Amino acid sequence: MSREVKSLHKSEIQQLNERYDSLKDTKERSAERYKADYKKWRDFRDWLFAADDEHHKHRNEKGISKEERKKRDVTAVMRKRRKIVEIGPDLGLEDVTGMSTSWRL
Repeated sequence: MSREVKSLHKSEIQQLNERYDSLKDTKERSAERYKADYKKWRDFRDWLFAADDEHHKHRNEKGISKEERKKRDVTAVMRKRRKIVEIGPDLGLEDVTGMSTSWRL
């Protein structure tokens, strides 16, 4: 092999190694983020369904009026909404004009 070919191979190998290292770093950062996001939403799911069980017992208590039941439903929904806003993602959405706006749940 000529010297030029060997030099070309070395530069290609170096570029491939740099690209590989970059992709590996990206993959590791993505895995860490996935792990954190998965834990956050798993905890939220656990909280949500535990809250549903408590609400169901509280809502179906004997002797309460329809108005009180409705009030308890609204209270439960608003509690869940606050929790979603607290931990939910910041969704960058575009409106119909094409201008980007930031929306929160």
